[in-house]
Amino acid sequence: MSKSERDLFGTKLRPGAVYYFQAPEILNKDKRPHYFIILDVSEEEEMVTMRATTTQWKKRLKHIEKVKYHLTSLVMLQPNASNGLQQVSYVDCNHVERETIDFLREKNDSCGIEHKGQLSHTDLQKIIDELLNSRGVEKGIKRILKKHKS
Repeated sequence: MSKSERDLFGTKLRPGAVYYFQAPEILNKDKRPHYFIILDVSEEEEMVTMRATTTQWKKRLKHIEKVKYHLTSLVMLQPNASNGLQQVSYVDCNHVERETIDFLREKNDSCGIEHKGQLSHTDLQKIIDELLNSRGVEKGIKRILKKHKS
């Protein structure tokens, strides 16, 4: 198994994997389940870098314009059989969530985590490219994500 993937919940936790679960503690107390995309898995640190998706593109676009981020930092994902998304979704590539692998285990034990699919290489690269271009993403996170750029 590579350093950027590991078994979790009977699936490979790896960049591009799409999971569906509740995480109000990292999503402004929003208790609805969201789709999360895994961007990096660090075996050494037992950490996962991930990003939630949204279907509320107008709200995200308004925020992006307000803080003067690049409009391309809102990446659109079309639903398909591979990624498991149910509708057109967007990734705001101006920040990420960084959590422990234990956080995901606890989430699975308390409310369940559902593996939905895998992003295409192209879609994952679009997200990584925009995260690397964003002034909202910390340099340390960018160093982590650069290893996934092709």
